Amino acid sequence: MAGAHKRKNEKAEARGLQTELHPALRSANLTLVKEQQHRANPYLSNDRGGAYSKKPRLSRFFQPGEVIAQANKERRVQRDAERQLVLAKEEERQASEARKEEIAKGNLPDEALGEDRLALGVLTDDVEWWDAAYVDKESGQLLPKYTSNDDDVESDDEDETPSLHYVHHPAPISYSQDSASSPKLPTRTYLTASEHKRLRRQRRKLARETVETRIKLGLDPKPAPKVKLSNMMSVLENDANITDPTAYERDVRAQVAGRRQLHEQQNLDRHNEAVQRRRDKAQEPVHKDSKASLHCSVYRFRSLRNPQIRYKLNTNARQLRLHGCCLRVGEDGPGLIVAAGDKKSSRFFDRLVTQRLRWGETFEDKDSGATVDMSGNACERVWQGLTTLEQHPLTRWFMRRCDSSEEMQSVLSPFNGDAFYQSYRG
Repeated sequence: MAGAHKRKNEKAEARGLQTELHPALRSANLTLVKEQQHRANPYLSNDRGGAYSKKPRLSRFFQPGEVIAQANKERRVQRDAERQLVLAKEEERQASEARKEEIAKGNLPDEALGEDRLALGVLTDDVEWWDAAYVDKESGQLLPKYTSNDDDVESDDEDETPSLHYVHHPAPISYSQDSASSPKLPTRTYLTASEHKRLRRQRRKLARETVETRIKLGLDPKPAPKVKLSNMMSVLENDANITDPTAYERDVRAQVAGRRQLHEQQNLDRHNEAVQRRRDKAQEPVHKDSKASLHCSVYRFRSLRNPQIRYKLNTNARQLRLHGCCLRVGEDGPGLIVAAGDKKSSRFFDRLVTQRLRWGETFEDKDSGATVDMSGNACERVWQGLTTLEQHPLTRWFMRRCDSSEEMQSVLSPFNGDAFYQSYRG
């Protein structure tokens, strides 16, 4: 019943031409419809197809100005709501400013500083020791002389009527968690290869947009068009001022050659800068503090004739940026190695000398082509400990061939290396 009543009200409130569909037109058989209606308009025919009969009714139209009046009414309601919202925000702002002024004058407690804990009335149980003088121990409330809001009362005794305007309380300390158990953030962040690529793209995009913006603002001149042999004909067709295409092609070839030369020169400059930067880094002292402890090791070997072993020793020591030297007597004679550096570099070099290098491996002499048997050759560590550059001012790594043991001792003397030489002599 409710649905029928609702549909009846909707029909009563219907506006405009809303005529129901003729039942003859509801059939999907068009031939049957034409035969029943005798090829006439069913809406103009008196034959309504049986029991169906159309009830005459008048169409209801909007009165002039009715839609405009309804729209104006809705606009007024919306403007009133917006006006009320603006007034509420303004009242809230004024109340906030008034509260800030009262807090600045000292009439209201500052919640940011924890002064609301000493508001007029009953205090909380967690009263700090600096507030205990203002609180009655029995009742837990502020003393009467602090609850007086009459600022006009004048008294000669300031202890009887103290002022709360100058009372400031420290902000409460919040202990979230134990610092020892809290996770520590890494001091250095390592990025993946894809993240490095993304950052590079972003930097290049930002630089490109900056240049384009300066050109649009007129701060920088617009760059000349990059003409190449591939797009020369399109530029030639669009430019009507070109009278000599041959000369224009010659200019284009000169521009291409100039750009190539500039590109190669920039690559060469970057290469030279990188080489110079590596040289400067290699020349600067690794350990600037002469009193810092260094891990030092002394090795004794029987022969260093194999050029592969000499190359590996020299290359690894320079890459590890060790202090020390490698001295040998003659080409086939014995010698010693003194290497000093940080803990990690010294451990790596020690594993190289004692484990990785094959001192007794047979090799082929490139000059004579003869096979040299190095069986019995070995290297052993004779001393290991801590030292400083102040005790032994070892320079950068170097290798030298000495003619005799006395020359080797003279080379070690400026570095206070007599103890190293004695360990070598064993």
